[in-house]
Amino acid sequence: MFNRIAILAPGLLGASLAKAVRERSLAGHISIWARRAEIRATCLADGIADSVHSEPAEAVTGADLVVLCAPVARLAELAALCVHGLKPGCIVTDVGSTKSKVCSNCTEVMPEGVTFIGSHPMAGSEKSGMEYADAHLFANRTVIVTPTGQPCTAQLKLEAFWRAIGMNVVTLDPETHDRAVAHISHLPHFLASALAAHLAQMPDNWASLCGNGLRDTTRIAAGSPTLWKEIFQENKSELLAAIRTFSQQLAQMELVVESENFDQLERILHSAKQYRDRLNAANPNQSHH
Repeated sequence: MFNRIAILAPGLLGASLAKAVRERSLAGHISIWARRAEIRATCLADGIADSVHSEPAEAVTGADLVVLCAPVARLAELAALCVHGLKPGCIVTDVGSTKSKVCSNCTEVMPEGVTFIGSHPMAGSEKSGMEYADAHLFANRTVIVTPTGQPCTAQLKLEAFWRAIGMNVVTLDPETHDRAVAHISHLPHFLASALAAHLAQMPDNWASLCGNGLRDTTRIAAGSPTLWKEIFQENKSELLAAIRTFSQQLAQMELVVESENFDQLERILHSAKQYRDRLNAANPNQSHH
């Protein structure tokens, strides 16, 4: 599909992407940039890279597709470090969880003839690091592609690439993306963490009493605190709007319990169950990572 693909910062998503590209033979050459020498050595030893580089501009030289896989707060800086190696006709994308700032900052630094289009694969895990990389991480998952201009050849090629590694492609503008993920991704993590932080203040022995319900509800709170702090920071205004909307829901349910209107409570629980069942029906093939 591409002669040469460059993947920068091979953590869980970057290394999984390299494995998926390798398994599906989507590139003639995979080049990887990693800050640490031991990570570069592992990429070569594992066979997920044909070449490894200590400088981003070297890694992207000659690449037809460049995928930036650094944390969101460092994506624009990484994009700027690539500029001198990028050739005309190259497509640059990312895998970040927020898009408005990323798309405007990265587009700004692109040289003439190079197209930046944001991507957000809705795949991942509460675990981080390339040791958890999985070639099938993206299979049957959704990727949100966030172009800032009119549809173009580069966008069609990028969407075809994500489909080739097994993803379902949805396109949104960066602002709509950030509003949606604030509710469906960032708020759930915020709430799981709030619940876990609340329970951390309860008697220690309560943890040994819990069943799968609590484990399921708080699983994502095990994600990297640094990574999630940066995501919350980057999407602050949309996250705050989602928290405020949710607070109204919580207050309504509290009032229903306080007033002993348990018929109304059952209606709310029924509505919640219907939504949860719809999630399963909408994503029947998704495995749980």
